[in-house]
Amino acid sequence: FINTNFGKEKAAETSKLLTFLEPRHHAHYADNYINGTLLGDRNIGLRNKGICRLPNISLDNKNTLLINYQSKFVGGTLELRKGSPNGEVLSRIKVDTCSKYDVMLIPVNETKGKHDLYLVGYNAKIKPEQDVFQISWFSFIENFWKGNKKIENDFKDLINTKTENTPVMVASASDYERKTHVFTRGNWLVHGQEVSANVPNSMGKIAINAPKNRMGLAQWILDKNNPLTARTIVNRYWEQIFGIGLVETIEDFGTQGTKPSNQELLDFLAIKFRDDFKWKSKELIKYILMSATYKQQSNSNEDLVAKDPQNRYFARGPRVRLSAEMVRDQALSVSGLLSNKMFGKPVMPYQTENIWQAVNSNLKYKLSEGEDQYRRAIYTFVRRTGPYPQQLAFDAPSREVCTQRRIRTNTPIQALQLLNDPVFMEASGALGKWMKTKSKDLDEQISAGYRKIYIKDIEKVELEAFKKLYQKAFLKSKNNDSFALSIVANAMMNLDKFITKQ
Repeated sequence: FINTNFGKEKAAETSKLLTFLEPRHHAHYADNYINGTLLGDRNIGLRNKGICRLPNISLDNKNTLLINYQSKFVGGTLELRKGSPNGEVLSRIKVDTCSKYDVMLIPVNETKGKHDLYLVGYNAKIKPEQDVFQISWFSFIENFWKGNKKIENDFKDLINTKTENTPVMVASASDYERKTHVFTRGNWLVHGQEVSANVPNSMGKIAINAPKNRMGLAQWILDKNNPLTARTIVNRYWEQIFGIGLVETIEDFGTQGTKPSNQELLDFLAIKFRDDFKWKSKELIKYILMSATYKQQSNSNEDLVAKDPQNRYFARGPRVRLSAEMVRDQALSVSGLLSNKMFGKPVMPYQTENIWQAVNSNLKYKLSEGEDQYRRAIYTFVRRTGPYPQQLAFDAPSREVCTQRRIRTNTPIQALQLLNDPVFMEASGALGKWMKTKSKDLDEQISAGYRKIYIKDIEKVELEAFKKLYQKAFLKSKNNDSFALSIVANAMMNLDKFITKQ
C-alpha cells in the first residue's frame, strides 16, 4: 500500500519504523518539567496539569504523534502545545485507560519548521500524586493512511506486536540527532562548545571525501595509514592461540602497555592479515596454526623454563588453560550431552539456589528444560549481580565492567567444581553409560572413554590407576558398575590435561 501510493522511499522509512521502532525519542529527551518528572529514567510522568517540554522537534511533513504510553485512570486528556505551555494547541485527545504499555496515534495540526513542543496532562479526578499517564517513547511521523481505518489499525497492530528482537545500532534520522557539547569542568549539566563527530588528531584524519558518520569511522579504522587496527586484531588472535599476546597487555597498546616481545613478527602478521588475507580471520588463524612455531610440543625442560618462563620467544608450543566457557562445553561435548541448537534466547542451566537472592528484587532463576540445559555456554543467561558460578570460578568476568583480557588463575575451587558440580556430575554419568555400551571388558570400557576424551590411547599406568578407582567405587556402591564407570569418567574429566590446551 505505501509503496504503491507513496513510493519506495516512504515504504523503506515505514519498514524501518516497524522493524526497529526507529527513529524515536525516549522519555529522557523531555525536560523542563512542571508538576511532573522523569520516572526511573524511563518514563515521562505528568500529574494533573503537569507539563514537560519536547525540545527542538521538526514538524515538516509530520502530522501524527506516536506515543508508547500507559494510563491507569479514566478521564485523562493529553494536549500538545507549540512554543510554550500556553501556546497554540496542536492536538488535544482523551487518553484511554491502558494497564499495559500501548501505542497511540495522535493527529497533529499541520505545522512547518522546528519548535519546542509542550505535553500537558489533565485529569481532575485523580489524586495530586498520581500520574495522568506515563510515556516511555514518542515519535512524529506523516499520516499515510489518510482516513483509511483498516490501514491505520493494521499499522497500529504491527507497531504493538511483541517479537523476539536483537538490539542493533541504527543511525538516527537528522531530525533525531542530538547535539553534543564539551562538558565544562566535566559537569554534564554545564554545556560548553558544541562538537561534532571526528577522530583523535593524534591518530590520523578521516579522508576528506569520507562522510562524518559510522561509515567514515569504518573507513578510517581500515585505512592503510592507521597501523593500529591490524596489529590489535592480530595480537588478540595470537593471545587466544598462544595464551599470551605478542603485546601482553592486549587491552593497552599505548605507552602504558608492555612492549611487543617480537615487534617484527607483529608487524609482519599485521601487514599479511591486511593485504594478503584481506582482513579474513580464518586465513590468519590457519596461517598461525600451520606454522612450525605452533606445531611444537608443549613439553619443556629446566633450561627453557629458566631462560624463558613465560615462553615469550616460543621455543615450545603453547600450554594454556581453557576459558570458562570452553571447560563446560568440552565436558558436555565428550559426554554426548551438548546441544547443537543455534540462536534464540539465553538459557538457565543448573546453578545453586539463592545465587540471585538480592534486596528489593523479585527476579527468579528458572531452570531451563530439555536440551536447553545443555546448550553452549555462550547462551547462558548472565546477570551482573549474580554471575553463573562455574564461569566465575574459571575466571570469566562478572561483566560489571568491560574486560579485554582475562587473567588465568589456578585455584582449588576449580578442581572441586569439576568433581562436584551437578553439570559435570551429569556429564560424567552420561559418559559412564556410553563407556558401558562399548564393551563388556573393563579395560576396553575405560580405554574407550579415555580415547573419546583425549583422542589417544591410554597409558598402562593410567589404566591401572583408573581400574583401582573403579574397584573402590564398585564396592562402595554395592556392585553398581554404571556408578563406578561414572566415577572413573569424572576423574578423567578432572585431570589437568582435560582443561588445558597443550
